[in-house]
Amino acid sequence: TIEKCLERGERLYITTDSKSGTFSSYGLEKEIREKFPTLKVICVNATTSQDSNHPAHNFVERINSVITQYDVVICSPSIGSGVSIDVKGHFHKVFGIFNGVIPDWEARQGLARVRDPIERHIWCATLGMGWVRKTIRSTNYKDIVKIVMERTEHTAVLAELIAPNADVEAILEGNINPAHLKCWARMAAEVNYSMRHYRQLMYYGLQSEGFDIETISDEEIYRERDQISSDLQALSNVSNLNEEQKINFKQLD
Repeated sequence: TIEKCLERGERLYITTDSKSGTFSSYGLEKEIREKFPTLKVICVNATTSQDSNHPAHNFVERINSVITQYDVVICSPSIGSGVSIDVKGHFHKVFGIFNGVIPDWEARQGLARVRDPIERHIWCATLGMGWVRKTIRSTNYKDIVKIVMERTEHTAVLAELIAPNADVEAILEGNINPAHLKCWARMAAEVNYSMRHYRQLMYYGLQSEGFDIETISDEEIYRERDQISSDLQALSNVSNLNEEQKINFKQLD
């Protein structure tokens, strides 16, 4: 786990697909700072990177020169394509936590930002949540076009997809070049397909990229969580033991 790695003194690069929530960039930053107050931690997301008073301001533009100043770097998808972290030997592991806000291929891009060939530890949801326009869930591009044409809440899409310099008279007569709409609908269908098969596609994608993959089931993770909870409960009860019981408890540790 992230906590165990930090206890061992390892430096981590953590990528996540959202900036709010328990396992978001903000949530992880808060938890790590509370448990490891002496570590140098930076959170880079759309908000912090635009705050001129935050260390993340212009962080991406100078990423390779400043990233080694931090023990933990937490990034949201605001670090876009084209960013390459080329430093060697600084990070011990990369962690990825993906709830399915972004497509699987974008999540894998986030994992690949660190070029150093170190371990990647990944958790991702079975199903994604980043459906196109939140409510369109079809994976058939023709169905998506039909939905956009029929539902008034999606009419803004049509306006956005009108070709630049389109013939106004032709538009008024109902003659619209469908090329842009068709292209958008095809991409939307791919995003929805990713959401529907999120964990499976993440696995296949990593496999096709040449990673050696070791899988851990959710059941194993839950068992480990329950064991940790049990150990913590046992530790909380130590104060109620007599001296002989405390000695026996320590021998079992």
